[in-house]
Amino acid sequence: MAPNPPASVLSLLSPTRAPLSGMGAVPAADPQGGVTFRIWAPFAGGVAVAGTFNHWSHLRHTLAPEAEGMWAVHVDAARPGHRYQFVIRYENEEQIKTDPYVREVDPITCHGIIHAAGAPMPPLA
Repeated sequence: MAPNPPASVLSLLSPTRAPLSGMGAVPAADPQGGVTFRIWAPFAGGVAVAGTFNHWSHLRHTLAPEAEGMWAVHVDAARPGHRYQFVIRYENEEQIKTDPYVREVDPITCHGIIHAAGAPMPPLA
């Protein structure tokens, strides 16, 4: 049985709390500066990000563990308009996950779509 997350992490999940800044795909202010990807996966054995910027490789861009179950990586090749998903590795399986903080999802593939820093939210269909 997996251990319970620490109280500080549980407080992040409160439905009344605003979304965490820096989560999901966060483009650099400079359009050519790449994108930082961050996700909370406290029970994962490893995390990667796969997308159009790395030909959907599950191995090329692995995230480094941070405090309290967070994982992050900066990908210089990622740009607004690229599509991506997270690859979460557990002991005996690998799961492909859509970013829960993504601003837009392709309705056919469920791939997240990176948007430029400060860009307005896309309209609802």
